[in-house]
Amino acid sequence: MKTFSLMIFLLFVNFVPTFAQKYKLVWSDEFDGTTLDLSKWTYEVGNGVNGWGNNELEYYTSRSQNISVENGYLAITAQKENYGSFNYTSARIKTQGKFSFRYGKAEARIKLPYGNGIWPAFWMLGDDISTVGWPSCGEIDIMEMIGGSGVGNTGTQLSDSTVYGTLHWNQNGHVQSGGKISLKSGRFADGFHLFGVIWTPQLIKFYVDSTIYYQIDISPAWMSAFQNKFFIILNLAVGGNWPGNPNSTTVFPQTMLVDYVRVYQDTSSDTADFPSAKIESPKDGALLSPYDDIPISVSASVPNGKIKKVEFFQDAMKIGETYVSPFTMRWHDVFPGIYRLHCIAYSSNGYSSYSDTVVVNVLGNSSTSPFGGTPAEVPGVIEAEDYDLGGQGKAYFDSDSTNRGAQYRLNDWVDIEACLDTSGGYDVGWTQPGEWLLYTVIVSHSGEYQVRVRAASASINQSILHFEIDGVNVTGNVTIPNTGGWQSWTTVYSKTFKLDSGVHFVKMCIDSGSCNLNKFYILPPNASPLINLIFPNGGEIFVPDSVVEIKWKSQLVDRVMIGFSPSGVGNWTLVQDSVTAKFGVYRWLVPNIVSSTCRLLVMSENDRSVSDTCQTFSVQVTTGVNNNIETAKGYLLEQNFPNPFNPSTSIVYSVPKDTFVTLEVYDVTGRRVATLVRNFVLAGTHSVLFKGDDLASGVYLYRFESDNFQKTNKMVLTK
Repeated sequence: MKTFSLMIFLLFVNFVPTFAQKYKLVWSDEFDGTTLDLSKWTYEVGNGVNGWGNNELEYYTSRSQNISVENGYLAITAQKENYGSFNYTSARIKTQGKFSFRYGKAEARIKLPYGNGIWPAFWMLGDDISTVGWPSCGEIDIMEMIGGSGVGNTGTQLSDSTVYGTLHWNQNGHVQSGGKISLKSGRFADGFHLFGVIWTPQLIKFYVDSTIYYQIDISPAWMSAFQNKFFIILNLAVGGNWPGNPNSTTVFPQTMLVDYVRVYQDTSSDTADFPSAKIESPKDGALLSPYDDIPISVSASVPNGKIKKVEFFQDAMKIGETYVSPFTMRWHDVFPGIYRLHCIAYSSNGYSSYSDTVVVNVLGNSSTSPFGGTPAEVPGVIEAEDYDLGGQGKAYFDSDSTNRGAQYRLNDWVDIEACLDTSGGYDVGWTQPGEWLLYTVIVSHSGEYQVRVRAASASINQSILHFEIDGVNVTGNVTIPNTGGWQSWTTVYSKTFKLDSGVHFVKMCIDSGSCNLNKFYILPPNASPLINLIFPNGGEIFVPDSVVEIKWKSQLVDRVMIGFSPSGVGNWTLVQDSVTAKFGVYRWLVPNIVSSTCRLLVMSENDRSVSDTCQTFSVQVTTGVNNNIETAKGYLLEQNFPNPFNPSTSIVYSVPKDTFVTLEVYDVTGRRVATLVRNFVLAGTHSVLFKGDDLASGVYLYRFESDNFQKTNKMVLTK
């Protein structure tokens, strides 16, 4: 790593775009009268089907004992009384058929009730529920509280100081996603609070008072229910599947007091600003070869503005990003498996859109596959939620059949929730002894390693886990202390162990207690943050307006900034900030200048003492090629010489233009053993020396790829 003192700190200024919103009040009920305004609301009476589908205990009525309007408030009151065959009564009202809306801001100022079995809600359902049913109509739970103390029927902690915001929809069955927020002190019954959502074609944000505590992107095609109109519901339930039933501590009557309900709409929004995106290759249903580099190509556009960035995903895991057209990435060394690819295109005016999902089959026999298609790199960081594909008993073992956090991988059993650690993201929670998660990794070099685990726990007793590599316990007990809360994070360290280079299977096993797991690092002992800029490395000649891949290796760095200096001695300008460090690549549009003293800088966003620069390279308009390089008439990969060889051999290839070249060596199992070339080269014929000193005798394959040309040859190493 090369470090130096530069006047760059003032040049790298974080920029967060803001967009003006002009909200106009379009509907409200201030409850200023003496009776419920039936031009706005409809009573729902009864107990529905199976207790409104939730096994609720109350019978809803329109009686004044259960619902009234006085002194500027709506009061919905739950009573404990004998009413027909029911032991509780309450009220539920809705705006269905009288008012519904799409997009805007909906909020209500409410003083909540309290106690076990008490379940107040301010929520919305899709207008088309009568035709498509639930959950296809969509549901937006703006505020729900399951009161009291202890644990509810589903294992959720009951609390009078915590509220939830949740979306429900149909995605090959019911799925849900949401968040929660808790008061720092007191209960929601102690006073009024403002509960609301901000709903755009892009996002739904949940807030309490002035705090946005959860947001979700609703632009994917599978969440189209949230692009329709919704109506409003207010109710106070007693008992049910989620909160459990009242107990001896529950006090009746309980009242939800509503000051107002208001709906605003944004008069400045314009759906024409939304981009479109489509994966052009690979095609849906494609059958692909394993352990290859798979190019992913996307077309993206926006009517007003330009495309700022395209992100590439395998399922929920981001596997790449690009800021430059053409919007492509190379998905490296993809293991056998069935993968679901999509992308997100971001426009310069702040909006984004999802592409449709493309399903591809990378051929081969494997019971599990890396979640991102490619093994996690070691040394490096592994997110706990990015365990392998393969399902229960193969890629993981979880003690119950539901994702209790309802986040990230909704069809798996592993319990994943939103994480409040400094890096955000997700964590694996509700862990139990005997549970485990499997990860495929690839180790770049043999040596001593150590696991660092980012964990949190509120368990009275310590939690213990261990890590196995290829079935061998290499860490012994890793103890997670009580950190003071399920979102109070700390880092714990394992003992050191030896690890050979190559592909391995890492199993994280829970032995005792319960803890939340955000991520873990597998690093050499005493590893520190670093960046190593690999390409350019100096001496290259680039053409203005061409696209060059800047490449680096990093360790303990989350995001980087890219800087460019045409003079090579300062005057750094920002190329891009907030680039994901672990991808190790940034596609750079070479500026339209002429200079022979250019340099690039890659710097950690969080610690600007961690950086690296390249030696000088040139940007110039080329009129020919280097006279020392033979001009090539086409793409060519020659047979290595000598062959067989021991211990080294030469490989010659040719390209007809300045272009990007990949030349890699694999063993017969498909494992990559060497990367000889992966950078931008000049037109002409080139020779590369391959050394097999550390390899066993046998047949090896060397694969050349440039533009749309690919070729693989065999060579034999004899010792």
